[in-house]
Amino acid sequence: MRIKDTMRVVSFCMLAALLTAAAVYGANQAYSKLAAKAPKLTTCAHKGTDHKVIIKNGSVAPAHIDGKLCDTMTVTNTDDVLRYIAFGRHDEHQPYDGITEKTIEKDQGFTITMDEAGSYKFHDHLHDEVQGTFTVTR
Repeated sequence: MRIKDTMRVVSFCMLAALLTAAAVYGANQAYSKLAAKAPKLTTCAHKGTDHKVIIKNGSVAPAHIDGKLCDTMTVTNTDDVLRYIAFGRHDEHQPYDGITEKTIEKDQGFTITMDEAGSYKFHDHLHDEVQGTFTVTR
């Protein structure tokens, strides 16, 4: 085989590999978007324990909650600072109980239903040091 022919074969293989990688990446992105919109498998006919989380003096107390499916978690901001609470890691927000991000002013809060088992993180998107975690078990 001549060098020119070898270069064409190598170039074709590289192009095929690149196109395959792009297709796999695109499929993964599409799957991630569908999974985020997928219906929840747990529906709560009744609510369990309400776990209280207070943001005070720039920190979350308690920093971790252990709950069971159908418990609730109420997050309240007592600081003078506007809080922009997001679920997931910073800059990779993921929805939980239909909420991806929630703005709460002083003495305001919101409640989520713990309807997805697993371990999760939430944080103030504007002040990432203000963060907490919760684990939901069956």
